[in-house]
Amino acid sequence: MSSTSCRRLDDVALWSILKLVDAATLQNCRRVSTKWNGEIHRLSDYTSKFIPRSLIMELYGTRFKITVGTPNGPKGFEEDPISSKTVKQVFRHVDPPKTLLIFLSEDVDLDSYEMMMSGISDDWISGIRELEIVYHNPNLPFSKVLKHLEKTPNLTYLSLSHYCNETKSIGDIFEMLPELRYLRIFGFNSNDGSGCSSGLIFDDNAIEQLIKNQSGFRRIQNIELFNTDVTVSMDMMIHALRYLARLPIHSDCLQKSKNPEEVNLLFDNCRWDSTKELNLLASIIRISSNFNFPIQQPNENILKG
Repeated sequence: MSSTSCRRLDDVALWSILKLVDAATLQNCRRVSTKWNGEIHRLSDYTSKFIPRSLIMELYGTRFKITVGTPNGPKGFEEDPISSKTVKQVFRHVDPPKTLLIFLSEDVDLDSYEMMMSGISDDWISGIRELEIVYHNPNLPFSKVLKHLEKTPNLTYLSLSHYCNETKSIGDIFEMLPELRYLRIFGFNSNDGSGCSSGLIFDDNAIEQLIKNQSGFRRIQNIELFNTDVTVSMDMMIHALRYLARLPIHSDCLQKSKNPEEVNLLFDNCRWDSTKELNLLASIIRISSNFNFPIQQPNENILKG
């Protein structure tokens, strides 16, 4: 028997059944069916995962706020006081974005910060490729903020605006982020020559870890340091430049960068000995010229090489 004949028999059987049902019952069935269809669509929209390009997480004291990083995006979600359970529920329906921005106001304490971060699963945050962190509270331990970078080993971009109250080597950041290609650090600490340290230090350890991260291919493309202590030795810096110049460019840089052959270095208002600064900058220019790196030297101590 053909499928067409089967369908005709089904239609006949269904019509025979419906003839025995009164109109009121049929209308009621229709209302129930319509209601359930609407409920199914609503639940489907609710449970389907939203895939944003960027997310902004903000913490003001104990008030938590999350929004999509676009001008015309949804209003977002707020909760005060924050709870890790609610944070988990929110992120259950959001896929990891390409870029995550975390803003911590000056009145955020460690408990609120840890509660926010504990609501984010390791699997979710490990999918982040670009991370921006801004925090103003000098009483929030920098090491506690920094430790969560261990959960983001796949980061290629990190922007950190901080109020560091500890002494840390930037090598600690490089060690946790082996895939890093772009690093931007801005210190809110006073760096006016009064002797106040920015807390984060660009030292020989940072260079050693940076070299180790390259793994036979040059990944690093951009390092921008603002209000940062620079204690790297001239010999170590020269060694790093020579090493980087000889490395083949990593395939990710070739595919995703406009100028993959360039390594950009920027030191702005950094704290270092003036004599060492002049010697180091002169050495960078000399070594870069030897390896045909393009050079750009504005009035300030900014190099592109």
